[in-house]
Amino acid sequence: MKYKNVVKHAFSELSNLKESYRIATAGDPNPKVMLRLLETILALMNPIMPLFCQYQWANVLVPALKACQNLPKQPAELLVNQGWPEAGPEDEALSYMVDYLQDVKSTIRQGHIAATTGGKGKKGKGKEEEKKPITTCVIFYNNEFPTFQKRVLEILKSQQFVDNEIQSKDYIAQIRGEFKDKKVCDNALKFAAFTLAKAKEKGVQQTMKLEIPFDEREVLSQNNTFLYENMPTVTNYFVFNSNTDEHKKIAGSDSVKDKATPGQPVVFFTDMGDGAAAATPAAPK
Repeated sequence: MKYKNVVKHAFSELSNLKESYRIATAGDPNPKVMLRLLETILALMNPIMPLFCQYQWANVLVPALKACQNLPKQPAELLVNQGWPEAGPEDEALSYMVDYLQDVKSTIRQGHIAATTGGKGKKGKGKEEEKKPITTCVIFYNNEFPTFQKRVLEILKSQQFVDNEIQSKDYIAQIRGEFKDKKVCDNALKFAAFTLAKAKEKGVQQTMKLEIPFDEREVLSQNNTFLYENMPTVTNYFVFNSNTDEHKKIAGSDSVKDKATPGQPVVFFTDMGDGAAAATPAAPK
């Protein structure tokens, strides 16, 4: 067993998931969910940190679990006898949604920094630039890929992948043969490179989806607490479909909306006081 993999997956990722859940529930999470998360973290870390994990198990988790009702089984006194955590079948749509919200939150934060500072700050010492007033964030989503992007995804899906890495560069010739217009071809190749990089990080199956397995507008609208954590100055939130005329409500957003694609929304910050654009959208991760 490699210690770094245990620390990465058993501790860091699950701890981040726990914190995201706590934030999304506005600090009022389901106690049983939190206990299950903590039990899983301790069980997975126990082989490399037995003394610490057993102490936390005996003094924190066991008393809390014994106070619960309708437990499937009583907790063992020794963590090593509790058994290895068992996961049920993965809900792919829910897993996709969690990653999606994490990415959108990162995009919002990058966009907010760019909007309030006017871009990258100046290097060196000097008077700090006063931050611009930003009260409104608009998220543009899109239910459909542009035609050329759909074709690129179809070409990539026909290729062979091993461990989420494409095994041949034949797709380049196919894309060049598909798109004769140089500008369109260049955009197609850039989209292919972006998609392959994302597939290596997120997985081929998730990245190559032509349709999102949930309603983006609904998910974005229902998770403001999580998405705008520690952003008290942003008091107006809008979620617009980039294929409609909703964007006309926000001055200066015309050039932004067309950059949204399924699963890759873009954000636009503005001060509703004067309707002027404060910054260009941050690039999705």
